[in-house]
Amino acid sequence: MNIQYKYSSQLTVDSPTYYRDFETLEIEVIKSSEYVIWSQSNMNNTISYIYKNNFNALKPFENLLSQHDGSCNEGQFKLFINLEINTRYVLVVTTLRPNTIGDFSITISGPMNVTLSQISKHSFSFSNDSKTKNYTFCL
Repeated sequence: MNIQYKYSSQLTVDSPTYYRDFETLEIEVIKSSEYVIWSQSNMNNTISYIYKNNFNALKPFENLLSQHDGSCNEGQFKLFINLEINTRYVLVVTTLRPNTIGDFSITISGPMNVTLSQISKHSFSFSNDSKTKNYTFCL
């Protein structure tokens, strides 16, 4: 049986930005398996990025597992990805063009229920990598 979860939200002028407005969501699965994550939106240019453990807006390729820019899917993203239990995944939903706002829904399909929650805590941390200080914005 294929179980689906649906989440609805919107990108607004008050959404956080890192070049483009975005929303971050944490995904938790209770069974390791392949899942399909896709969007439905009136913005017609949604993009998704999925990260393992955390998302760092200053290093957008760090921890990146997969991404989809909506090409070949009428401007809606669609990810096919294997997710594992006991692992934190961060889904970043944004748009192809800056300053694009509007409603969107995310549907996740897989063998078991998933937990999807909006990440609202933003923190700044400082790290020291090989004698140079990197300022890191982590979600």
